[in-house]
Formats: sequence, structure tokens, C-alpha cells
Amino acid sequence: MTAAQTEATLALKQSFAKSPVIIIGNGPVGVKAAQLILNESDYHHVVIFGDEKFSPYNRVQLSLYLSGKVDRQQLANPISLKQSERLTEFYGKRVVNIDFKRRIVVDDTGYQQHYSKLIIATGSKAFVPPIEGMDKPNVYTFRTLDDANKLISCRKSKQHIYVIGSGALGLETALAMKTPSNRVSLEVRDKLLSRQLDNRADKILHERILSSGIDIVHRDPVARVCGDSEATAVELTSGKKIDIDALVVCAGIRPNTQLVANTSIKVNKGILVNDFMETSEANVYAIGECAEHKGATYGIVAPGFEQAETCVKHILGSYHKYRGSINNLQLKIQQHRTSIFGSIDHQEATTYSFSNRLKGVFRKLLVHQNVIIGMVVIGDWSEENQVKAYIQNKQKIANKRLLNFEKDGFLWDEAESTSILKQPADYIVCLCESVTRGQLSKAMDEGNRTIETLCQKTGAGLTCGSCKPLLGEMLEVPLPNLVMRHHKLIYACSIFSLLLIALLFFSTPIAASISVQATWKVEMLWYDNFWKQVSGYTLLGLCVLGGAISARKRWKKLKVGNLDNWRLFHAVVGVIALLILIIHTGFRLGNNLNLALMLVFLAATTTGSLVGVFMSKNHHWTDLKLREHRKWWSRVHYTLLWLLPALLAYHIFAVYYF
Repeated sequence: MTAAQTEATLALKQSFAKSPVIIIGNGPVGVKAAQLILNESDYHHVVIFGDEKFSPYNRVQLSLYLSGKVDRQQLANPISLKQSERLTEFYGKRVVNIDFKRRIVVDDTGYQQHYSKLIIATGSKAFVPPIEGMDKPNVYTFRTLDDANKLISCRKSKQHIYVIGSGALGLETALAMKTPSNRVSLEVRDKLLSRQLDNRADKILHERILSSGIDIVHRDPVARVCGDSEATAVELTSGKKIDIDALVVCAGIRPNTQLVANTSIKVNKGILVNDFMETSEANVYAIGECAEHKGATYGIVAPGFEQAETCVKHILGSYHKYRGSINNLQLKIQQHRTSIFGSIDHQEATTYSFSNRLKGVFRKLLVHQNVIIGMVVIGDWSEENQVKAYIQNKQKIANKRLLNFEKDGFLWDEAESTSILKQPADYIVCLCESVTRGQLSKAMDEGNRTIETLCQKTGAGLTCGSCKPLLGEMLEVPLPNLVMRHHKLIYACSIFSLLLIALLFFSTPIAASISVQATWKVEMLWYDNFWKQVSGYTLLGLCVLGGAISARKRWKKLKVGNLDNWRLFHAVVGVIALLILIIHTGFRLGNNLNLALMLVFLAATTTGSLVGVFMSKNHHWTDLKLREHRKWWSRVHYTLLWLLPALLAYHIFAVYYF
């Protein structure tokens, strides 16, 4: 670089230092814009204002923070810098005025800052319906970290929490607020997820929410909040009153356009922008939830990121038009996994669907000219990522596969299913940051071999976190598992069973009664034919009941109820069976066939108890070898259980024959 070029560059830097690019709003979209400017320019300075007292954090994962899935540190969303002297950040400073002619912004302390370009990324604000009594202190909204902290305190201290709103945020909030010791009610005006689901999907998701212990108040919205100093009850449209301790309002969002109200900037629902994200004022842009492009506003982060890229490119002299986005959706409470991907309202699309209400599964594909253009998924689906790839790449799908899908819910045979490792390099794994499989593979080759380092290197998984299971699949390492229902009770039953089994092996047989005057003696339990039959047939019945979980897993017609409830039932039956076995045998292991039967029974219950211990602690143990142990124990357990009927049948035959 010549001396003249160096001097010109220095002058340019000094100019942008005096009049930087100002970003109002340090949410994920504002941070994304700042990061792009610093990465793609060597001389632009950035000043970013945030009206919250916190450093930038990931608002998208607030639901996970509320539910305890991520901690405060994991919420952090800092701007990683190439040159820190080109960035100035203000926390807890709210911009209150903009002078477009002089290109100056003024914050609430009176501080003034010139700008060369201005990006408004003020996001959205919670919509509070105009209902009487909404101004009480125990009525909460959920948009900020401060809101989340208040709700965490509320969850610990309040017994009945009423949630208004059945969109994604309302569902996530209700699920996150539910604990074993409190009551949560959810108001659903019409359908879950704001009418984005059809009747069958709505019914299945409805049942999933109910299975979490949440009460659903359907089509009877709140008309009035009752109470003097605090909300003590809600009065519904029907006139019914429900006592509550707290009310959480998740009734939707509205673009936050307050800053530009009564200015020359044109506003409709949001701040009106063109294809380059420019507003009606020169050198002023709007991106994210506060912006309205061709009549559309977006309440998710991915469109905001796309808008940020278009905006920054325009500021840096590269003209790339923004064409609009698709409102993909994913519930972030994973045990109630629900995804909406692609276009689900195409008028000419053909719909193919599969549902299993008993398993809580729903899958719908929208196909146009043999190309899958959208899907709705409730529950786990091993082919979901492969279908996303088909939607992204606009690949054609054979009619035969679609017909198979309607029969059994799968497009491909198990052997044909493509893992993430076999996807093409341009397959987008992280939709929020547009990170491809190829970029992830390259980062892994560079030594990023953990979820944390891979996320930090590529940006994948840092926004909504829904792609982290795919990252785990790429790394061939497991992620922490979901907490199984009733895990404490199942753990207690399993430990108690192991103690009973040890007692059976190491205790001496119960002695016969010494007194001859007793009319009923304890040895009658294992010597008297009547009592022997009572305990024996009781034990047989319990074995049949215990085996019901195997039928529940394998027979479609019996797949009723949540599997974790069946696991608890299985564990309780196992404990009772061991107690009856003690009564039946008096701690005697027996001889010959009886000994073989006893050893098989005890081995089956031992392996079953070990599986129960593992599964109840499965959310803490993520090592692959431990998972393999669980599989091995399970196989041995099932094998021994299948031996029992034959041995029991021969035992009963021998008792009656001889």
C-alpha cells in the first residue's frame, strides 16, 4: 500500500470514528449486524445501544433459560471482534430521539452521537390485551431476561399460574413454568400455535400438553382480572371464575416502533422498508421484528439475520435484494418437539399426512409437482432432517414414497435414511446462521471436536439451539438426555428391588413357628397348599402385568398412554412381585428346577432394576459406553423374561402332577 493509500485509509477510519454506523438494539439481530460490519469492513466503526442493563444475550433461548435447560452464561451473545477499538457498546441506555437532518441520536441521559448510517433493530414488545385488571404486579409478560428472572421467582413461590396465549411462546412458557408441586392453566382461544395446525395436529399437540399436567382452558378467554392489590382470580367470558396466584401474558408481539412514532419515517404494522432494508429516511435502515417488508413482519430470528446481511451489504456498497422469508417454527421444549418448516399454506400443494394419536405423533407433507415444499411435525421423526434437505434443495420425491408415508409415516426404509454425515456439503444444518454441513466438517477437521467449540467456531447452535442434536450426530457424541417422567420414583423402585434381591440371596430361610398353640403359623404361607397357590398365582399375575410394557412397545393396538407411565407401572409391579416371591418361598432358593426358575426370575429382576437405575439417571449420563451398557442390560432382561413363561408352566405342571 502506498503512502497516499495509507493516508486515505486513515482519513476514512477517522471519518467513520466520528460518524460511525449506529445500531439501536443489541438483541440477536442487532448483534448480527454489528458482527457483520466488523467482519466485512476494515474501517467502519460501530456504536450499538441497548436499553437493558445486561450485556447482549440470546433472547431466542430465553424459554430454555426459564425451563433450566441453559444457564445465564450460556445465554451470552457477545460481539466477537477483529478490532475492538472499532466498537462501542452502551448498556442500559435508551435512545429517545433521532435528528435525521443532523444525523444525531440522543439517549435518555442526553448523550448525543453522530452517525453515518443508522440501523434500527428495536425488535418487538409484548402485546397485552385490553382486559380490565392487567396492571397488577403479579401479571407478567415474557420478552426480556428481566421478565424471565421474575418468572423463575414466580414459579418457585406461586401455586396456580395462569398463562394467556397458545402460540409458540405461550406453550413454551406454560411448559417451563410447570413443576410437580404447582398448577399451570393455559388459555387456548381457538387452536394451538395460532391456527398453524390442522384439526388432527392440534388435537395431538393438545393431548401432549395435557400429558404434562397442564390444564387447558379452551375457547373461554379471560374477560377480567379480579383482585384489589394483586390478581387473585380471572373471570372468563362464560362467567366462570378461577382462583390464581399469578398471570403470565404471552398473547403475541407487536413491532416496537415507538422510537420513530410521529417522525418522518413511514410506519404501518412495522417500520416500512424496501428490498435493501432502507426506510423512508435516507441512511436509515430497519431490520428484525420492528421492520415490515412488503406487508410482512416476522416474529422469529432467522429472517432478521437475513435482513441484517442485506442491510450490511448495502451499507458496504454491495447491492443484494431481500426477497422475504419463510416463518419456520420450532418449539424449544424438546420433549414436546414440534416443527413447522417451509411453506404450509401453498394453495396448489397436495397434502400427505400420517398420525398416530396414541403415540402423540403427527407428520404432514405439502407437495407441489412432486417437490416437498413444507412439513409439519409433532413428535420425533428420524427422517426430519432428510426431509428438510429435500425442501431446501427442491428435490423431487417419488409418488410411491409418498404413499408409503401415508401408511407408516416413513418415506424411506431404514437402510435408505441418510444421516447428517452423508448430507451434501451445501446442506444447511443451522437455519438461523445458515451454517452448512461442509462448514461444520471443515471446523471439525480443524480440531473443533466438542459441541461447545463447534458452536463457537461456526455460530451453529448458538441462536435457537434446535440444531444441536445434529451437531452431536456429526461429532458422534450424545447430548444430555431429557429428564424421564417419574425418574425419582423409578430410581427408588429400582434400588429397593436390588436390595430385596440381595436379601433373597444372603438371608437365611424363615424359621417355622415354635409355639404349638398358634392357630395360624407363618410356615403355612409356603407349606399349606391353599396359601401356596394364592401367593403363586398372585406372582404369576404380576409377571403377566409386568410383561405388559413389552406388549405396549410392540403392538400398535396397545400403544396407549405415555411410555414413562408404563415404566413406572412396570417398576412398581416388579417390587410387589419380589415381595410376593419372599412370601411364596420364605427366602428359600429351592433345588433343581425350582432353583433354576428362582435364579432366572432374580436375574431378570436384577437386570431390569439396573436398566431402571440407568434410565432414571439417563439425563445425567451421556457417555456412549454407558448407553451401550443399558442396551446390553435391556437385551439380557428381555431374554430372561421370555424364558420365564416356559419355566413357570413346567413348575405349575410339576406341582400339580406330583
